[in-house]
Amino acid sequence: MKRKKTIFIAILNWGLGHATRSVPVINYLTHQGCEVHIGSSGHSLLWLKSRFPNHTFHELPDYHIQYSKNRSQAWAIWSQFGRIKKTIAREHELLKALCNTHSFDVILSDNCYGCYHPDIDSYIITHQLHLIPPKALLFLGGLTDVVIGNYLKPFKEVWIPDAEGPESLSGKLSHPVKHDIRYRYCGIISRFTTYTERPINHDVLAILSGPEPHRTLLETTLTNQLCSQPKIRSVIVRGTTQQQDTFRKHPNMKIIDLAGESELKELIESSEIIISRSGYSTLMDLQHSDKKVVFIPTPGQSEQQYLSHLLSKQGHYCVDKLADFNLTSAMQQAKTFSAGFTVNESLYNVLADIL
Repeated sequence: MKRKKTIFIAILNWGLGHATRSVPVINYLTHQGCEVHIGSSGHSLLWLKSRFPNHTFHELPDYHIQYSKNRSQAWAIWSQFGRIKKTIAREHELLKALCNTHSFDVILSDNCYGCYHPDIDSYIITHQLHLIPPKALLFLGGLTDVVIGNYLKPFKEVWIPDAEGPESLSGKLSHPVKHDIRYRYCGIISRFTTYTERPINHDVLAILSGPEPHRTLLETTLTNQLCSQPKIRSVIVRGTTQQQDTFRKHPNMKIIDLAGESELKELIESSEIIISRSGYSTLMDLQHSDKKVVFIPTPGQSEQQYLSHLLSKQGHYCVDKLADFNLTSAMQQAKTFSAGFTVNESLYNVLADIL
């Protein structure tokens, strides 16, 4: 009888997107009888512990990225590159220590560049084969590609969560592959495999996420504009448990700090318009919902801005800058979001190959 494998999954704590998109990976491996160990940090680790209470967890070093309120996030992150590099090195040393204690057969990493071992089959899941610098940092584009390529080389294979070719969701972020690496496109990954048609109970569902202070700035803008139009039935999923003392509410506004997986799915299905950031994991979760979506990119995050404008040109999204955001106008301009991708099918075939 074939021995079931022990698999370590490392998940980056950079918003909750990496954690949520790991759900189908963890579920599949668990259902195949694998012993799954999960490594992460911060809010992602807490979320994963609540979602998978029966699994074994390990705390990884946290990157503690500090964001700017007004300046480009690329500038802010680039200035912290030395600390990021040290964290990746600490991540690698911790993983080697874990491998001495546990008999891992396979290592899967979602954007944790230090989580590989030369003697264990190690795979990384990432769509970021190219970074999109802001205009002021375009001269760094070639350098960042070299850095990314060097971090990808130690892995046996790179799994790209996207469709290959013209059906791509991430565009030039994952096309073409110029690095000297082994890679496979494993298709769109989402914790939501299907959507159910439900009666519309909410005019607007706002799903908040991302770094502070921008999460709070978006929350304040949306609540103020929703309060000015109390006839709109709305739900705000705050994406945090941090107390907000300045909330203005009205009877048609429902506030939820954190929504469970099934609750969020039902909210999406029963809402007419979705407002959210344009993080890639969010795009993958919503890409087959057939909902009207308004994406507001996080200021200074050039990848989110690129993704929003890419898909807006294809007729799928209405994009607004937060400073110019007008709820009434956004609801009128929102287009039907019906990209029509299938989810997880290619992923399961890729995972089956490592078992």
